[in-house]
Amino acid sequence: MLKKYLSILIFSAILFSCSEDVNSEPKIYITPQHEIPNYETMEWINSDPISIGNQIGKGKIVLIDFWTYTCVNCIRTFPFINEWDSKYRDDGLVIIGVHTPEFEFEKKIKNIKESAKKHNLSYPIVLDNDFDIWNEFNNRYWPAKYLFNARGEVVYSHFGEGGYVETEKEIRKLLEEQNKDISDKELGKIENQEIDESVFGGFYGESSGMNDKNADGEKPFYRMTRELYMGSERNLSYGGIYCGNVDYYDNIGSSHEYADDYEYSHNKFYLSGNWNNDFESVISENNSPAENEYLSFKFRSKSVNGVFSSNNKSRLLVRLDGKFLRENEAGLDINFDDEGRSYINIEEPKMYSILILPEYTEKVLTLLPQDKGISVFAFTFGSYEEGF
Repeated sequence: MLKKYLSILIFSAILFSCSEDVNSEPKIYITPQHEIPNYETMEWINSDPISIGNQIGKGKIVLIDFWTYTCVNCIRTFPFINEWDSKYRDDGLVIIGVHTPEFEFEKKIKNIKESAKKHNLSYPIVLDNDFDIWNEFNNRYWPAKYLFNARGEVVYSHFGEGGYVETEKEIRKLLEEQNKDISDKELGKIENQEIDESVFGGFYGESSGMNDKNADGEKPFYRMTRELYMGSERNLSYGGIYCGNVDYYDNIGSSHEYADDYEYSHNKFYLSGNWNNDFESVISENNSPAENEYLSFKFRSKSVNGVFSSNNKSRLLVRLDGKFLRENEAGLDINFDDEGRSYINIEEPKMYSILILPEYTEKVLTLLPQDKGISVFAFTFGSYEEGF
């Protein structure tokens, strides 16, 4: 009898031992701090739908990059992101671009695909048209980066331009924790793009206006014109009052004949002639071009970019301090006609490079629409050595 019970006990022990061996590597589902809500039903570029958790479960580390294709600050980061993707993809880095639109036309996948192709973005990109991912991350910035470790934790974030070496060091640290040998891959050398030297002989502010939560890639203590927004949505929000015409605020959502009889202040734009004050933009309303139909502003910077769209192919004349541009002042999207007049052909909704000046300066830019239906959304400014 004792031998019978002993046999049963030994058999049970063997069975238990085998059961333990089968389950010695239990499956662990990793839930990151943030996820891509409804990732399977969202539109993707360069990839089938993927989730952050799924990639982490495969032993990857994940870098999320929030961007939008008319944002010059985002565009300036692309060469660095492309370099990280090329350098570390085979070692386990997965970059996911989250395209969250600033303007309505930026929701169109055709426009985003064209931008991704232009800037050689080959990593997965998800369209966050309803701000689902943006809100999940409680994000507030373009561009913004969030780096996940192998446990699904956000261990590093960066807002704005700059911090490229710092970000790459964090990527390398996580890959090394995964026992990846990256010793033969050279660390990048550019932490921040260089501000043009002419800036520092120019206009200094009492403070930088920067802090640890915003564009810390910029150098402090010089005044550069802030980003200007044309539409009533931004002009009626906190931090607005971008328009210098007082009657702009009495004509929200309607066409109005504006008179430019103001002394220009910095960080404001001014309208002359017939413009429709719309939600996201101001729209030219005159059927034929005239000298009194324009948008103008005083600025301090080395480069100026504008976001425009049009119902049809349209032309926008460009003047600097009342004169047409010289070739050494022209941005990447400037053309010259037979009379030497500088202009932009507006063929698609995007950001256009208007000015790349020889040095940082203070001048007045004037844009004269030659067609009805030109929408002007925003202007951005830069003071980097290479312009743009």
